[in-house]
Amino acid sequence: MSAPELYVYYRLQASHAEAALTAFRQASAGCGVRLLQKNDEAGLLTWMETYATAEQQAHEPDVAAALAAFVEGARHHERFAPLQA
Repeated sequence: MSAPELYVYYRLQASHAEAALTAFRQASAGCGVRLLQKNDEAGLLTWMETYATAEQQAHEPDVAAALAAFVEGARHHERFAPLQA
């Protein structure tokens, strides 16, 4: 079975999205981390980072530090392992 993938999700104010995206891009440059967005109630967004490999996951603390000023509440960490078909 493959190593578990890491998913990290959190909320932020929509008004901070541009600055937060710049911080994310700088902190994750070259490591292949994906960033997804869900629109929540007015003014709030949920972002989710996906880390598929251990090499990518090693960058998560740097990304967390870069985004700390923008995150509303906690960063939630979940690990999922792929199922074999």
